[in-house]
Amino acid sequence: MFFEADEEQIARLQSLDLVRLMKRLLLAECRLVDIPLRAATVPLQITVADGGEDGRVDWSGGTDSTDYFPGRLCIFQSKAQNLTEKLIAAEVLKKPKKGAAKLNAAILEAVSRKGSYIVFCSHKFGGQKIKKLKKAVEKAVRKGKKKPSRLKSIDIYDANRIADWVNTHPPVALWLASLSKGRSLAGFMSHEAWGREGEIRNIPWVSDETPRFLHNQIKNSEIKLHSEWPFEEAAAAALDWLEKDQAVLRIAGPSGFGKSRFAYELFNQQANVSGEVARSVVIYADLVIVLDDEVAKLALEITDAGSLAILVVDDCPDDLHLKLADITRRAGSRLRLVTIDVETKVQDSKTLVIRLEPASDKTIGSIVNAVAPSLIPSDSRFIQEFAKGFPKMAVLASKHNGRSQPTISSTGEIVNRVVWGRRQCVEEAQKALELLSLFEWVGLGGRVAEEGKLIAENLGAMTQDAFVEHIKSFTSRGVIVQREESYQVSPIPLAVVLATNRLTLIKDKIPPFFLGAPQRLKASLLRRWRWLDTSQEAKAFARTLLTADYMGNLEALNTEWGSECLDHLVHVEPDFAMATIHRVFDGLSAEELHQVREGRRHLVWALEKLAFRKESFDGAATLLRRLAASETEGDISNNATGQFTQLYQLYLSGTEAPPETRFLVLDEGLDSSNLREREVCIEALNKMLETGHYSRSGGAEEVGSERLKDWEPSIAGEIWDFLRASLKRLTDIALSTDPFAPQAKNIIGSHIRGLIGKLPFEEIKATTSLITSHDGFWPKAVEKVNEWLYFDRRKAPQDLGKEVRAYFDELMPVDPVERAILYTHSWQSDFNDPDVDYDQESSEHDYDYMARKAIELADLISNDPAAVGRTLEYFVSSDGKAVFPFARRLAERAPSVTTLFKTAVDKIEQSQKATNLDFFGGLIAGGDSRDPQAARDCIRIALNSPKLKSDAISMIGSSKLQPADILLVVSLLKSGDIKPWQCTSLSYGKGMAHLEGRDILPLLTELSQNGSDGLLAVIDIITMFLHGGGELPKDAISVLRTVLVDPKLFDAAENKRQMGYSVERVIKYLLKRHLINVQFAKALIKQLLSICTPPRANVFHDLSRSVRDSLGAIIDQYPREVWSIVANLLISTDFMVRHRIENLVMSEHDNYTRPGFLFAIPADIYLEWARKNLADRAPIVMRWLPVTIKNEEGGLEWHPALETFVAEFGNEPAVLGALSRRLHPMAWYGSLKPHIEPQIKLLESWTSHPKAKVRQWARERISWIKTQT
Repeated sequence: MFFEADEEQIARLQSLDLVRLMKRLLLAECRLVDIPLRAATVPLQITVADGGEDGRVDWSGGTDSTDYFPGRLCIFQSKAQNLTEKLIAAEVLKKPKKGAAKLNAAILEAVSRKGSYIVFCSHKFGGQKIKKLKKAVEKAVRKGKKKPSRLKSIDIYDANRIADWVNTHPPVALWLASLSKGRSLAGFMSHEAWGREGEIRNIPWVSDETPRFLHNQIKNSEIKLHSEWPFEEAAAAALDWLEKDQAVLRIAGPSGFGKSRFAYELFNQQANVSGEVARSVVIYADLVIVLDDEVAKLALEITDAGSLAILVVDDCPDDLHLKLADITRRAGSRLRLVTIDVETKVQDSKTLVIRLEPASDKTIGSIVNAVAPSLIPSDSRFIQEFAKGFPKMAVLASKHNGRSQPTISSTGEIVNRVVWGRRQCVEEAQKALELLSLFEWVGLGGRVAEEGKLIAENLGAMTQDAFVEHIKSFTSRGVIVQREESYQVSPIPLAVVLATNRLTLIKDKIPPFFLGAPQRLKASLLRRWRWLDTSQEAKAFARTLLTADYMGNLEALNTEWGSECLDHLVHVEPDFAMATIHRVFDGLSAEELHQVREGRRHLVWALEKLAFRKESFDGAATLLRRLAASETEGDISNNATGQFTQLYQLYLSGTEAPPETRFLVLDEGLDSSNLREREVCIEALNKMLETGHYSRSGGAEEVGSERLKDWEPSIAGEIWDFLRASLKRLTDIALSTDPFAPQAKNIIGSHIRGLIGKLPFEEIKATTSLITSHDGFWPKAVEKVNEWLYFDRRKAPQDLGKEVRAYFDELMPVDPVERAILYTHSWQSDFNDPDVDYDQESSEHDYDYMARKAIELADLISNDPAAVGRTLEYFVSSDGKAVFPFARRLAERAPSVTTLFKTAVDKIEQSQKATNLDFFGGLIAGGDSRDPQAARDCIRIALNSPKLKSDAISMIGSSKLQPADILLVVSLLKSGDIKPWQCTSLSYGKGMAHLEGRDILPLLTELSQNGSDGLLAVIDIITMFLHGGGELPKDAISVLRTVLVDPKLFDAAENKRQMGYSVERVIKYLLKRHLINVQFAKALIKQLLSICTPPRANVFHDLSRSVRDSLGAIIDQYPREVWSIVANLLISTDFMVRHRIENLVMSEHDNYTRPGFLFAIPADIYLEWARKNLADRAPIVMRWLPVTIKNEEGGLEWHPALETFVAEFGNEPAVLGALSRRLHPMAWYGSLKPHIEPQIKLLESWTSHPKAKVRQWARERISWIKTQT
């Protein structure tokens, strides 16, 4: 795993660091299992007498113990020394200068309270030594006249045990790794190390009291609630959000706005234990340095281990954010994710998105004064104005102004001081910097060097070398940002001034340059120009591009690139962009708009920005509505439909246009002859009634350098009018013959709970009464009133609570069948006793209320044949979600289950509606409980029904599976009536745990003959069967072995990572029981390694980890067999095959000097192989050899296996080259030098090596390390 702790790291800790480690572990363990943090105490005053105690955890309630807390009271004694029996006894039994020896206070308390006494020691001990030390403690306790049996536990946590504990908490492992000098952290940092970075350590923190943190979440519609927070509120909200496991926070804003600093300061807000824990679980990764895959791998390791961590990923683009968010939300995950980037399109109610807006003048002034307190007030004000709300700009401008500088009198003077300081201005260099400012990023080297060359020669009349040299000369001034080979001028206000200066001089050169430039460079220019919206030259260029002769035509704008240009140019010339869109798209028919596909994404984004402006709302919203009616992006939430309906939210609507302006566009759509356009508008009316939660993606409010604000109600009357406008329109539709009447009625019903308390209750009753008078019984209305009573009554005025409770009784039906419909309509825990309030603090919730009521009604209905008939008529095709217990009871009380079931089947056969399978499953379950044979008769009836036959598995699974049921499933498989993948569900929830292995054998056998899906089903069913405690008979083992080596196994389409886990688990099951012989081992190894071959290339990424672990398990019993197949792949003529197998056998990235799994093979086997072709094969062996070990002092030594290998093969240049790569970290943060400098002493030991080439290599390597910075 990443940052894996080892016993050597623990052994090197000094006393204070050992206690600090203990404190982090106690707090992390408490947080992991929800023990109150106050339960853990660890004072850091190690020189003060401690009475035998350096830390403790003491709690009540919750769990009784954990893997590292044996009981509810654990007292820890920390020792950074090599303990002997005599020393540990002396710690426990203290002998004063006078008098008899006494037990220390810690032991006495532990004995009196049945607690645990744990020695936390940094040294490594063997098992026997630990036993002796524990016995020494017991003996000392007896000498102190106490019984050791009164202690819950006596234990010694040595370096090995502590390392294991650390590795269950990755943030603690990272913190520990940061203490180990010379160790690569793969570019990751703890919060403590993050705080030592220059931009945080050297710049005072100024909290912003003005609202500048725009968020995408509003949880209720109180009129005092706004979508922007000041820092304190933003930090509190973010920390509250991150309290939950699997929470995801996204922070966005332009470069220089202080996003990373905001993220860092979040965790400094709490000075208490909670804050300390929050800081201790932070892992920071900057993607400028860390590879995407490394971050994803770390996230997977944390989630799979169930460890608690907050992963902060800086410079994280949306695609990686979404990938990491998916990982964070995996089942069982305790990870919390924070990602940071300059912009984001993420629109997800499960993600809190905070966008930073410009800092206030007051905040900028405070930053200026903190950085340069000697500045005169006029200079400070000048810098405030110039900074444009960018904290980084304020810092730079303040740093470069001092007492000896003359008073600032112009923007040019600030720019001059920031760029040149006290140096003389070089016009050619100034020109280069101004040219670079015209672009967001420009490549100056490597594969992108051509970009700098084009700019230098075409816009600057200078050579490429001169341009690059000038740009790099500014890096020390802090105005250049570098990412690999690309460069950028920062902060933005500085770049804008520089770019504007240059643009006025070369405006005529820009159009021809743009037309001939590569697309990446064009996009870079347009992205930067969003900030040049006040430049007349930039506006003129935008108008030129948007004319019909260039990009302002349908052919161009219906391309991804053309519409992307449009989206960028909206920032520069929004009115002209809106006019262009109107000219090109307004006259298109619905079918023609449906053909706008390639350019649609960026067109929608452009319209999203234009709709935010009240000046262009009408045209932009109208086209969004029409595009939504011709939707082609149904798989994303921020498509035209999502963006149009969002405009009708009460809060975070994404427009500054007032409601009356928006209603004009809405009503026009409601009157449209296009049904889909009307439906989109009804969805917008649904949005209008939302009262509990609001969210939207950020970014559209930024048009050029302008920041727009969402319209928000300022008084209660504006909220009422907004809600009434929707309710009136929906009610008119619901009471009409409109085809959308049912949809409108359902929308009103779903919002009744939210509207209570937001509108006068008489208005809600009036609307509900109109609909019930028109349509009769309305389950949705009753359910929503019930929800309000259960969840909201406690917080509402008492009079309103009584009024709503009385209205609930009015709405409740009298007819038992209708009441049964009500008690089965929603999910089982969604309808509650109307006289009970929800208590969040209580763990006792009556989740069975609905089921009890439904069962009572089933008893009542079963005595009335007419009522039974009406029940079947409705329920066979109802949309009820909790019908199972009702149907089961109905069957239990029926005179004849088979007659009842047959009647139900006859009714569904005559219906055109969808079948309620749970109802039929409940009937079968009820029959099974009283007469299993009758239940099987019902199943046979179902299998003869066209409506039920395709769901035969759910029918069969409704009863307690019997061997005969398994045979029935087999027959259905053979006849093709069910699919192999459906059979897996029979094993869920230990559904087969009561069966013997021989009972499921026929199913396993048949599935194994049903292609790749059948093979995967076999693996999954066996995995679940073993999980339930089952054992496989010999014949089932035979089927499993056949399946594992079937060539079609890895062809299964579904969930390959889960498949890998299941395959690994059953292989280890077979190995543990010695059920893998030589021949089978060979076939199994070949199957596993097939993921390296071309036919299986698509599964390598998903299965490589499980395959590596499986081979690591097999290799213990069959090393030669593993090697035989691996060796052939290592010399394959197919480059990609070699690439995959070499990746599979190499050491892990974060442990780049440790061995790969092939090192477990006897050395003579692979050495003999290498000797047959030294030049090609010897370097390959270097991939899995261990490189270094640590000596007792913590220094590095060459691993003996490596020294032996180099002694024989060291004259091969490729071997030493491969060793150089093994010594180089695969990822790191900051300077490389600290990670490789410890190797110098190691390399010096080879400067006198017997082999001349090794000596030369060692000296060259040392020289190279010394040149690194």
